Amino acid sequence: SALVLVALMPLPGAPAEQPWLAAWSMATLPPLVHELAFRGWLIPRLREPLGTLVALSVSIAASTIAGALDGTLAGAAQAMVVGTACSLTFVRSGSVTAAVAVHIALAAAARLLLL
Repeated sequence: SALVLVALMPLPGAPAEQPWLAAWSMATLPPLVHELAFRGWLIPRLREPLGTLVALSVSIAASTIAGALDGTLAGAAQAMVVGTACSLTFVRSGSVTAAVAVHIALAAAARLLLL
């Protein structure tokens, strides 16, 4: 699978004896943290008082702002696409795990396309 390929690719500065550990951490921890925060915590807090559309919009905007922190328009655009896909996945499935899986898959696809 693409995730395995990404996990096995050495990262610059990774310890030579365990490059897969650093790669695996970078491939899984950011998506997990983002999805827990933006989908698992933010959407449920906003959905009931403000509605699904507002909750989705705020979640996608938060993802886009987080992506823009790298200082590039490409980072913001990629984060907006990933945030939209993960937000819709979470709302339709009710599962943070599904949103994490989508995030990891999209991150892996982006990494493979940039090789």
